[in-house]
Amino acid sequence: MKVELYEERYGAKIIFPGGLGFWNLEITLPFKAIFMSPNIYDSIRFATLTWLVSVVVSPVLYGLILYGLDRDWLGAVVFIIPIGAVFSVPSWLFFIGMSFWTSRLDRSVIEKKSILVVASAVLTYLAFWIFSLQFQNREIANSYRGFALLYWAVISIGIFYFKLLPAQTSDQTSQP
Repeated sequence: MKVELYEERYGAKIIFPGGLGFWNLEITLPFKAIFMSPNIYDSIRFATLTWLVSVVVSPVLYGLILYGLDRDWLGAVVFIIPIGAVFSVPSWLFFIGMSFWTSRLDRSVIEKKSILVVASAVLTYLAFWIFSLQFQNREIANSYRGFALLYWAVISIGIFYFKLLPAQTSDQTSQP
């Protein structure tokens, strides 16, 4: 096996001599061009910061709203944060894609972020709806609506708080 790094696409070529009998098998991986371009990196950063704030802050705010400072609800919050993180990973991945797509639009920052707020509302609703399907009791399932609304509010604040960088054209990325 031979690995060649090349500059024009910021990637790697893996060569297996005689890989298919007498032909060489070559696999080209433009990993840096795809995953480390400024556009996708900035979208991943933006979506991850927004997602992490919502996963951590929402349960804390929900506990403060429901129980105030009187009860020992912090133990429940420590239990809820990992569950929320796991169940919201698909939404986070879609949110990365939406962030990347909106950063490439020829719109103002307010319009781009408004699109992300609407997308986050749909993703939040779907995540909580799928989570509530596991409960036979509809009262328990419906009790998550308030938490879903708070979760979406925190995501919306994060969308407007964190900086969404505009997509760079190929002329901007090729400068030294």
